[in-house]
Amino acid sequence: MGGGYNEIKRQTITPFKALQITKIGGRTNTNYLVKSGANHYVLRIPPKNAQTIINRVKEKHIEKVLMGV
Repeated sequence: MGGGYNEIKRQTITPFKALQITKIGGRTNTNYLVKSGANHYVLRIPPKNAQTIINRVKEKHIEKVLMGV
């Protein structure tokens, strides 16, 4: 998965065969690591009340700090 990531928001993804799906940790989202050959993806499924419990501005700041931006 390397040092960066690609963010996909509400886009159609070409179907592929998942070779392995593993549930991984997460505090708010239900997260799965999906492996398809050499490609690895993280599927994040937010809870129904996500907009009321997550501060997106604060999350963006934390992301920038962690990425060294």
